[in-house]
This record gives sequence, C-alpha cells and structure tokens, in this order.
Amino acid sequence: MTKNRFALTPANLSVPIVYLSGPMENVTREDAIGWRYVAAAYLRKSEIYTAIPGTPGMTQEVGRCPYEAFDKDMQLMSLSKYLLVNLETLDIPRNGTAMEIMHFRYHLGRPVIGFSDDVARCMHHPFFASLVNVFPSWEDACKHIIALQMGEPVHAE
Repeated sequence: MTKNRFALTPANLSVPIVYLSGPMENVTREDAIGWRYVAAAYLRKSEIYTAIPGTPGMTQEVGRCPYEAFDKDMQLMSLSKYLLVNLETLDIPRNGTAMEIMHFRYHLGRPVIGFSDDVARCMHHPFFASLVNVFPSWEDACKHIIALQMGEPVHAE
C-alpha cells in the first residue's frame, strides 16, 4: 500500500469522501481517469478524500464480474458525502454516470456537483438541471465542495 493510498476502514468513515463520477466507457483511459487524479489531489489538500471507480481496489478489477463492480460502486457511494461528476462529454452514452447521479441525489439525498465547459448545455437537459449543480470547471466544482464542507454559505449557480 502506497503512502497516498486511502483505505476505507471503520476508523476513518467520518472523513468526507467525494465519489468521482463520469464516463469510463467510449473514452480514452486518460479521459476516464486523468481528471479524477487531478481533482483527488486538489481535494486531498483540504483533507477531503475521494472514491475513484475503475482503479485497483475499487471496481473493474481483472477477474471481477460486472455485478461485483456495481455492488462495490454502490457501497462507495453510500460511504460518500458528495458526488463530483464530469459532464464534459454529454454526447457519449454514460449509463453508469446517469445511474450514479440518480442514486446519489434522488435516493441518498446528497449533493451532486458537476462540471462542464458548457454549463448552459447541461441546464437544457431536465435531468441534469434538476439533480446537478454544474460549474464551468473541475476546479470550480471542487472549490464548491470545499466550501460546503467548511460550512461556508454557497449559492447555487
């Protein structure tokens, strides 16, 4: 286990965790994972941890059945306080991302914060407009999560 690896244990479940959602299929590995590591490092500076699906120890491990990955993702979401979602690629089908947004906001009742370089386009879709608070960049979205965690007053965009 590396020094920067964060393991979920009963002792640290009180720390804020952000589940990082976004396309994992029909995109390059860099597009799927790259932004997650950058956002995770940014949030970690404020002692906010992240759950990154599709990484070792999370989901999509060699030899795992799809339902095991689904169950692991559901467990990670239930432990998370916020969901940060990448909406940069609206034209790419993202069944898992849509499921994560719906589950997190509608069923768990927790904040879903998204980012897209075209916020107006996201707001034209009633699904995203009603469930996701969208910001123009991952950094702005992370700043919003940090403000929420610090108890600072925030205003919806």
